[in-house]
Amino acid sequence: MVSTVAELIDTLSALRFSWSLVWLIHLGLAPLAMAHVLLTKRLPQASFGWLLVIAGVPLLGIIVYGIFGVNRIHRRAQRFNRGHARQHNALTQQDDEALVQALPQAWQSMARAGKKLSGLPLTGGNTVEHFHTGEQLFPVMMEALRNARQSIYIASYTFDLGGIGKEFVALLVAAKERGVDVRVLVDCIGDRVISQSSVITALQQQGVPALHFLPPTLWPPIVHLNLRNHRKILIVDKTQGFAGGINITQKNCRSTDHQPSNDDHFRFTGAVVNQLLAVFAEDWAFTAQKKNDITLMETPRQDGQTACRVIPDGPDHADDQILLLMTAAASQARTSLTLFSPYFLPTEPLIGALRVAALRGVRVRVLIPSRSNYGVVDWACRHYLPDLVQAGLEIYAIGEPFLHSKLFLVDEYYAMVGSTNIDPRSLHLNFELMVEIYDADVVKRLQQHADEQFAKAERITLEQLRAQPLALRLRNAIAGLAQPYL
Repeated sequence: MVSTVAELIDTLSALRFSWSLVWLIHLGLAPLAMAHVLLTKRLPQASFGWLLVIAGVPLLGIIVYGIFGVNRIHRRAQRFNRGHARQHNALTQQDDEALVQALPQAWQSMARAGKKLSGLPLTGGNTVEHFHTGEQLFPVMMEALRNARQSIYIASYTFDLGGIGKEFVALLVAAKERGVDVRVLVDCIGDRVISQSSVITALQQQGVPALHFLPPTLWPPIVHLNLRNHRKILIVDKTQGFAGGINITQKNCRSTDHQPSNDDHFRFTGAVVNQLLAVFAEDWAFTAQKKNDITLMETPRQDGQTACRVIPDGPDHADDQILLLMTAAASQARTSLTLFSPYFLPTEPLIGALRVAALRGVRVRVLIPSRSNYGVVDWACRHYLPDLVQAGLEIYAIGEPFLHSKLFLVDEYYAMVGSTNIDPRSLHLNFELMVEIYDADVVKRLQQHADEQFAKAERITLEQLRAQPLALRLRNAIAGLAQPYL
């Protein structure tokens, strides 16, 4: 009995010593971790959240922040993209002032703002073709793969191995066998978590160069659950490029057994393809941790009349470029502003710009799904809608197929199209890509498509929102507290 008590006392003493040691280490490291949070986090909500984790969970909070909260992306990107500097400079140093001055005067300042933010010039002579279902897009993409003679570069957030993905894999393997330079980049979380099986492994087994973007590593310990590559790019023979919101998945087809979705995707030809190519080349060099070996087209094709520019964004950029440009475009609007997003959780700068536009008499219309695939996002969205509706925004909800579109249209002249959702994850955390379009004919056609979708939707009224039961409003308010992290 005495021995047992003595052992218990020894154990408690050892635990007391261990806990004291944990506290000493925590007190030594916590100020450093907190200083790093304050100096590197741009969003007050993110800073406050990490400070609570570090202060509230001794030592473990610091370890969690070191693994999940420290952005090593910018430093790694600088290191591995040095070989791309010459090509990047060749793009950024192109003079686009003559093209800018040919735009309507009201849009010239917007075009200059885009160059200052992105570093990329406005390009002319482009063509733009719009697709809004997988049935429209996938046959065109597969035909391009069949006819490829020099190169095929694909980046996607998800790329399913079954269904339509199986056909894509077969075409990529066949292209590799006939000597085409094929490279496939798929986000690691998108491939391993969201897709049912890994297309990267399947392609590698058949000799196709394929990589996961930002896979977790044991040393240094890096697990980036948030900083994902959400871009969707296909470039064939450096002459035509596809970009938008459609992943290579059967879900974008009406014939799917799962919840079908509608999205928007675009085929570009012209000088803007070089900018898409430059973005892919940077992502590939960053992921492969090698110097870039993808060259740009010296003399891009000039097939059309549309002015375009690629706007890449992500944690390797100093500014939230897409958010800033959306805010600027909303401020530029004079008659109409149309916005599609599957997840609508705008941050304060964009909320302010949309509300001010409505107060100025601009017709601001937003289309969201009646129900998305993330319930908590829907709840948080509904919490913020009353203030927006009261400010004069017209909010519409559309039923199936699930709206997964990302469109930003202004005054039937300007558009931003691509991969970016209107939520904090896309606007602040993910690697995203949008394309600016300055062209009345193209944007009018997109506006007609948007009007067709609005005709199928139901407008959300202030009365409907206020009539929700108290329990639902409380649920939505609680979800709204998590808005910065959704």
